[in-house]
Amino acid sequence: MTDSLLSIGRVFTPLDWAKWLIIESGAFRAWEQGAEILDPTCGDGAFLEAFIALGSGKDHNSLQDRAARLFGIEINTADKHAFLRRIWEKYSIEFPANNFICCDIFEDRATKAVDFIVGNPPWSNFSDLPPSAKDRWANHFITHGLVKSKKDVLLGKSRADLCALVIKKCIDINLRPNGRASFFAPLSILFNDGANDRMRPYPNSRHGYAIESVWDLEGQEIFDGIATRYGVIDFVKSRDQTWPVRTMVMKGGVWCKTLSTSSDRKSGGWIRHESDGFLASAPRIIARSANKPRQGVNTGGANDVFVLSKSGSTFIESSGCAVDIERELLFPLMQKTQFSGEPVIVENALKWIIVPHDRRSGRPLSWSDLARYPNAMKYLSRHQGTLKNRKGVLIGSNITKGIWWSLLGVGPYSFSPWKVAWESLGKKAFRPVLLDGTWQGNQAMHAYCPCDTKEEAESLLEALNAKEIEDWLKSFSMDGTCNWAQPGKVAKIFDFELEQLSLI
Repeated sequence: MTDSLLSIGRVFTPLDWAKWLIIESGAFRAWEQGAEILDPTCGDGAFLEAFIALGSGKDHNSLQDRAARLFGIEINTADKHAFLRRIWEKYSIEFPANNFICCDIFEDRATKAVDFIVGNPPWSNFSDLPPSAKDRWANHFITHGLVKSKKDVLLGKSRADLCALVIKKCIDINLRPNGRASFFAPLSILFNDGANDRMRPYPNSRHGYAIESVWDLEGQEIFDGIATRYGVIDFVKSRDQTWPVRTMVMKGGVWCKTLSTSSDRKSGGWIRHESDGFLASAPRIIARSANKPRQGVNTGGANDVFVLSKSGSTFIESSGCAVDIERELLFPLMQKTQFSGEPVIVENALKWIIVPHDRRSGRPLSWSDLARYPNAMKYLSRHQGTLKNRKGVLIGSNITKGIWWSLLGVGPYSFSPWKVAWESLGKKAFRPVLLDGTWQGNQAMHAYCPCDTKEEAESLLEALNAKEIEDWLKSFSMDGTCNWAQPGKVAKIFDFELEQLSLI
């Protein structure tokens, strides 16, 4: 097993929090009553130890017998030896070595079925996995119904979470009918649209399981170095999903009950609310299809080449050297300043981006068209090696075609006369602003709606600044995360069937 596979997404659970989960989920009580328990990605065995630690105050022989109903699966064999030694030294329990299975959770050997599953699966998006892991696990996303095809994994669903795949596989294969499962997990699996839609059950969805409750652990410092929003998700197999779902949130040191429901009553990202009678419906804005929310320009990992600084009238590349690029290919890049509420002057932009694409079609300029810009051609040619080495399916396709100077996220909309733009990542407030259309968003940090006229942009700006829009976004409980106000989420409030622009 390669080192790259052994270390993917490992998030170690403190013993006290492992104890908390098995008590709150009912797993410990079920184990005492005879249930078999499995941690499918057990790492150093914190959950298995939690059962033994909580049961250690009772009859030792009985505890030794009950340990035979604990099972773990872990890809790293070194963890097994450390765990067996630790359990013997701390509790004088000889844990059944055969119950700690060393293999990949997706291997044929990892099919042990139990009454209750607990754990903390690896947290990693498919797009962040090393190539060896992508090759190894991509088909499992299809097998367990999280995507329809391998193309979906590699392209639009590349943000599918490995944690979601482990959970889905374990419920499908490792959990007996009517069994229960409880996992620490990123809450984006539930509250963010897109990559994990096919994992979330909804009434009459035939998933074969239901989500019974959620614990939102925002503000709890449990896992070192983890900035993403996380919590605990409780599942029940062989039960149809019902709304709403009990969602416990810590407020002032006390657990308070709220509720969650799908944003579209089916597979969409969930919304948290207070009332049983809440109907999770988004506010609606009627707009033209041309106003569809868009993400910023994506350099495919080549910001050092495409993004320039500006000092006075001089443009400076990442090495600190001044460069001379034809102004027709240079565009101001959105920064925090554009969203501060102060007047925005294009020429005062501190960051600029080279966009060697046709303004009318949005397509990359051909080599012959690029020749009309000799300075840009010379500059890009100097960085040809870096641009050809960019990774990713979409950018790789253009590179294979010989268009190694292309960008992603560029279309005719990128050059619209006006933009209603907002910060889409890591914010807690939704504050769209009106910008001259030359401004370009910076990858996933910014999103915008393109507009043909200033009047249209002002009308859309007023609609998007309505309080119910921000309230709706906050109901996903994703404020402050990378999933705050991405274009796909904001697009849910638009109805593009009519040409008139208004807020219903």
